[in-house]
Amino acid sequence: MKKLLLTLSSVFIIAGAAGSVVSCGVSPEKEVIFALIGGYSMSDTDLEKLNAYKEMADEFNEEHKNEENFVPINVVWRESSYLNNAVLTGDNLPDLYISYVDAASTYLESTVADQVRDMEKSMGEDGFKKFTDDLITPAFIEEGKYKETQVVFPFGKSFDISVINVNLLFQFMALFEEESVKSKLTNLEEKYKQYNAKRKNVLENNTEMSGTRIFKNGLTIVQNNQYLKQNDLEVPIDSTTYNYLVDLFLKVDNSIDGIKSIFASTKNVLALTIAMNQIIQKNLLDVTVKIDNNKYVKPNEKFNFAFGIDSLDNKYYMDYASTSEGHEIIDIQNDKDFWYNATYENKKANITLNSESQSFKDTSKYLQGMKKIALSNFEKDKSVPINYSEQWNGVFSTSRYEQNSQSKTYITQDFTKGTMFMGSASSANDFYFTTSWTKNLDVYNNQNLPTQKETVTYTPVTRADVITTSKTNESNPEKAVFMSQGRGIAGFKSNGSNALYKEESVKNFLNYIMQPVPAARFALRTSYMPATKSGMLIYENYLNGNYNNNEGNPKDKKALIKVVQEIEASYNSNSITEHQAEELIPEYFGQILTNNKPEWKAGISPVNTGFINDYLNPKIGNEVHLEENKVSLVSSKAHPVTDIVRSGIKNSISGTNGIMDLAKKPNMSFYDLIKSPSNATDSAYLAYWLGRQQGDFYKEINLKYS
Repeated sequence: MKKLLLTLSSVFIIAGAAGSVVSCGVSPEKEVIFALIGGYSMSDTDLEKLNAYKEMADEFNEEHKNEENFVPINVVWRESSYLNNAVLTGDNLPDLYISYVDAASTYLESTVADQVRDMEKSMGEDGFKKFTDDLITPAFIEEGKYKETQVVFPFGKSFDISVINVNLLFQFMALFEEESVKSKLTNLEEKYKQYNAKRKNVLENNTEMSGTRIFKNGLTIVQNNQYLKQNDLEVPIDSTTYNYLVDLFLKVDNSIDGIKSIFASTKNVLALTIAMNQIIQKNLLDVTVKIDNNKYVKPNEKFNFAFGIDSLDNKYYMDYASTSEGHEIIDIQNDKDFWYNATYENKKANITLNSESQSFKDTSKYLQGMKKIALSNFEKDKSVPINYSEQWNGVFSTSRYEQNSQSKTYITQDFTKGTMFMGSASSANDFYFTTSWTKNLDVYNNQNLPTQKETVTYTPVTRADVITTSKTNESNPEKAVFMSQGRGIAGFKSNGSNALYKEESVKNFLNYIMQPVPAARFALRTSYMPATKSGMLIYENYLNGNYNNNEGNPKDKKALIKVVQEIEASYNSNSITEHQAEELIPEYFGQILTNNKPEWKAGISPVNTGFINDYLNPKIGNEVHLEENKVSLVSSKAHPVTDIVRSGIKNSISGTNGIMDLAKKPNMSFYDLIKSPSNATDSAYLAYWLGRQQGDFYKEINLKYS
């Protein structure tokens, strides 16, 4: 999860600041200040979220403007140093602000601790109960608690999801000449065709797969001991991997769940990567994309990756939930089987790193397996290049800054080339898994004969090619685990002569925005998801096309009637007839516009609809039997130490001289990441980054290893 709010230094530098919240020369704000804190300048994403929050505030203010002593909500954008400067100078602190839970928890360890808003008290007893009863999972509210204070409320959520390119999988299976594999492929293709027909609404009736050709014609995968001499279109892989893949394909169920199971375990994924890497290293890809019935393009991308994960630090947390002892809400103080434990008091942190933790071993097995395959490409005295994509080509992609590049590359950019089996990224990026490319390329009038160069738009991976699934597991592959992400709402107690009236506005505003329609509409404007069941009911019926936002009308009125009845019954305790529900549809569903055009993020999304239908809704329906639930929405309970551990993990792995740097760290194993380094200045170890948090950050950090 990105941390845009502040660095820990902005909390602990304030130790010498005055204890009062507002200095003598500062007049309290007259309005309720709701701050969206971004970077050093406002990004397009910041503006998008700012407008979404302002829309809710404007509606709330309009509704209450004539009430006596009403204090309006003023939504403002502030740059990243805003809170730090406000505390240092004794300036006003915001009544409400947007924050990740770990960042907000640090204020309870600062000189403004007594001013931190307890969000539960601010919402009121009745409102808080209604809100928590409506949450998708209790983990959402537990995540935002620190030292018995509800420092953050969940609001806009996203999840770390995985997406499979079924077109690539089927073409890969076709490279095996065993008749049994070909028969299995035929069965799976038929099941997938039926699946696409059933979800034709979210595919907008485009149920045919893209037909993007991935490999050179005539290519086959063979065992490396089958022939004394292979021809150029035979890819030899070791017998163990070959037989494992054949056995894997034959054992899977003839179903969509069967397709997903191929990617559920680490061993399966590493075997697929070994074979795909060999194809890529031998330059046997021939990606050919149809742009209309008679024309094709061959993008000939230089770098291709078998698998990709945007946020590797998320995997270290999700893998814990996959173990037999793991659970949704990770408590780093009390979960002794987690890979680190920590306490924090009076600026003193005690951290124990446990490299023997089962979940840490599981994550290490996956990543070290990928590293071993990548290193195999540079054997026989072949020098290792500096650039990430050159080092890991054929194997594994993650979010990264390439050499001499100022812009970050995300795995969805690699996934849309059509050559990645499965990519894992935020559900907020759902549309980017199937986006088009626009390039100046040779255009072919059939798949082999070029005609002329043109600037063309082409889509190697279409909506009909993909299905949504959960991450790869080492322990418990049948369990579906997703990381819960997203900033929530925190705040400081109101001040000034009208503080009581401000607090009343805060209470009413919090209760307003958690209602189904505002919560759903915010999510539809920002690519987030609602944290509540009632909000999700509205949200999902935009994404599945039952309400068509592009056209601004219901497509399946019967489905929307059921939604309205369900929300009225469960949220408002109001039983209504179908006729009454039909009359209420315009109150729950309306066209969402941005700059007088239909908001594209409120459009149909097969990726997120798949996540909701296959995982989220079954979890919601099974909440009374949580011990039997095979779906986990993982989060880590608020704690200041988690902030520095997460950032340290990122830097240790993908930073300069990190573990993934094959040129500088070829011999370092992922299993060593949280062990005690022989060289304290080695930045590929987590201990180095935790040690750098001394001084202004912490008075003392004590590290132990187990």
